[in-house]
Amino acid sequence: MSLMPAEIFSEIYAFLKTTVKSSEVPVKSIIISLLVYAVKEFFKEAIFSCPAKGHNLYGNLFLYGPAAILFCFSLLVSESFWHATTSTCSGRRLVWWKSRKYIYLAILPPIIWLIVAFADGQYFVCSELGPLSTALAAANTSQAVTHVHETFANARTTSQIVAWGLLLCVMFIATIVLTVDRCIAKASEKVLRRSDFNELEAEAAVRIFNERLKPEAEKQAKEVVEEFFERYKNQSTEEQVRMGEEFLSKMYPQYGSLQFKMGMKETRGKKKADDSVQLIESGPHQKYTSIN
Repeated sequence: MSLMPAEIFSEIYAFLKTTVKSSEVPVKSIIISLLVYAVKEFFKEAIFSCPAKGHNLYGNLFLYGPAAILFCFSLLVSESFWHATTSTCSGRRLVWWKSRKYIYLAILPPIIWLIVAFADGQYFVCSELGPLSTALAAANTSQAVTHVHETFANARTTSQIVAWGLLLCVMFIATIVLTVDRCIAKASEKVLRRSDFNELEAEAAVRIFNERLKPEAEKQAKEVVEEFFERYKNQSTEEQVRMGEEFLSKMYPQYGSLQFKMGMKETRGKKKADDSVQLIESGPHQKYTSIN
């Protein structure tokens, strides 16, 4: 029994929705990788213009520059990478193990860029030979013109050979790396490692500590506010508001940043049960020094 078009699109939508929600699929890296070809075409048509002088540097910048930018950008937009690496300097041996998957995914877009750029050949030819128009203008005979075209064609062929070689090397290395990674991984990822247990314990300790301090902070804050209103009880409401803002800014130097954060949360539509006080851990001795 064949499916109707609406049912087919419904199945595709359900699959894509499940895929996006799955943490195992690098959605951001896939999207970035799909944009690589469009960016390459944009550079080629709207920006890239091979100069007669300095063509080697110019071509190499367009060839390798976007690859480095894509690698850095992939890491910058990877929330999972920063979550895995934040505050891990004290346990440096665990940094690579926790963040290796996200580094693999960050390498994907620049590799795709290099393969596509070498396959196109324009940037490589420019870096090696310069613009075709300049070479043709210097050719005085038909034989010289033919030689120029052959030279540029050979350079483009070399670039495409590099693209194939790069693709084969990447696939070969990726197969080895993933095979070794699977071999040394635990049989069951559901069983917590010691490092995972320590992380859960630390998160629970911080949460309980903050919950324990919240009533104390609210108590002290209430005393401060009551003292302020008692001191200026004879002032008008407008004057109390003005003086209260000045008083709080001096009492709590981070008052301005607190207002900004609260405003950002309101604009994002986040609902909070109460005005909770969350303490940030900082320093080697884990002193809680600032209030969010």
